[in-house]
Amino acid sequence: SQIMAEDIAAQLQENLNMAVQIEVMEALSFRAALWENTLQLVFIRWFLDYPDPNNVFFDIFYSRRDTGKRQAWSSDEFDDLSILGKEQVDPEDRLATYRAAEILVQEDRGYIPLTYRVSYYLFKPWVKGLPINRQGSPVPDGNIYVRMFNSLYIEGRDA
Repeated sequence: SQIMAEDIAAQLQENLNMAVQIEVMEALSFRAALWENTLQLVFIRWFLDYPDPNNVFFDIFYSRRDTGKRQAWSSDEFDDLSILGKEQVDPEDRLATYRAAEILVQEDRGYIPLTYRVSYYLFKPWVKGLPINRQGSPVPDGNIYVRMFNSLYIEGRDA
């Protein structure tokens, strides 16, 4: 994160002549300042807690909440779309609604996505005990399943 933040600050200086001072904050102080909307520019890493657009659009950008707002940006239309997407059962309708919400927040500059982290994991066929999601894919050690290594074992091969 430090390397990415420094690179972003350098690019803002070079391309927009915008001097950015990086301030690394303790987690509780950062969260308090974030929720009070007292920071001018915020770099937040966000890992999906679950594979659904709701985890980005509603959880991050929904603005009709009393506490826990991560940004000063607000849009009634966006909030309505994020509620609608959350309530829709049909996957295609949900994606269309969240797509409309994404277009709105991007065009309105509610946030600027800078990078997308991708992790790759390879598991030998004799490694067993991997948690599997509903799509049938292994869920590696990370944001959601942080105790993966406690459940792994080897089967069909000497350890």
